[in-house]
Amino acid sequence: MEMRKCDVCGEEYSSTYRSCPFCEESEAIRRGKPIHRHTSDFRNRRGGHALGVLALLLALMAIGVGAVYFFGDNIAQDLGMREPSNTEALANEDSDASAAADSGEGADPSEDGVMPSVDGDGTATQPEDDDSGTVTPPSTSVTLNSSDFTLNASSGLQNTLKASGGSGEYTWSSADPSIATVSENGLVTGVGNGTTEVTVTDGFTSATCIVRIKGITATTTTPSGTTTSLSLNREDMTMPAGTTFQLKVSGTSSTVTWSIADSSVATIDADGTVHFLKKGTTTATATVDGQTLQCIVRVS
Repeated sequence: MEMRKCDVCGEEYSSTYRSCPFCEESEAIRRGKPIHRHTSDFRNRRGGHALGVLALLLALMAIGVGAVYFFGDNIAQDLGMREPSNTEALANEDSDASAAADSGEGADPSEDGVMPSVDGDGTATQPEDDDSGTVTPPSTSVTLNSSDFTLNASSGLQNTLKASGGSGEYTWSSADPSIATVSENGLVTGVGNGTTEVTVTDGFTSATCIVRIKGITATTTTPSGTTTSLSLNREDMTMPAGTTFQLKVSGTSSTVTWSIADSSVATIDADGTVHFLKKGTTTATATVDGQTLQCIVRVS
């Protein structure tokens, strides 16, 4: 349908009109005789386009209102216009945690699930050892003030060893308490002639001292009730390989049983004769009348 534009009022009207209907209506109103037209007249034709535009705007407004009603909170959160509620935050955290657990991310590096603490500077530190049995070893080893000493009955049979380093919690022990004993404070006491080792430990490291006991006279009671002293003719001797020496026990007429600790260094006969074989150190022992006597045997 062709449209025309009025040169007077500037309005557009259908070509079906001979003249501008807007001007005709204005003139009729001015005269007090309005023109009554059907619904299919120029106004409806003119207003149809306006009504279509209005309907479109109303439809867009309805869609916008619906979007705000149903999705307004999410849109506001995405735009940073509103913080999520506590319930929503917790739900989001649970969702993130579940996703991390499923993907294996964010897992605690420790097997027992103890989270590391965070210092004031933001540095993460691992938890200290607890009662699980894990103990950090000391930075130093245990040492003794002496590694070898001799106690003689004539000058005294006690000496105190002093330990240092390690954890500071020391435990003492003697390899042969029949020769020397040691107290919880490191006091060594000679008991019988011979050589033994005293050891101290802090549970991580240890230190050992060789202890030699000499000059102790053994006593025994005979059937007649008299007390006699037993002694060896040597308590410490050094001989070259290939030589011999006879050990003897005085103060008894009973049969003596002889033994030697390391037969590769030296051997001993039933009569106490020691055969020096190769370089080294060992101990010869005489047992008689319930007593034990010892001699340190050195082969040069």
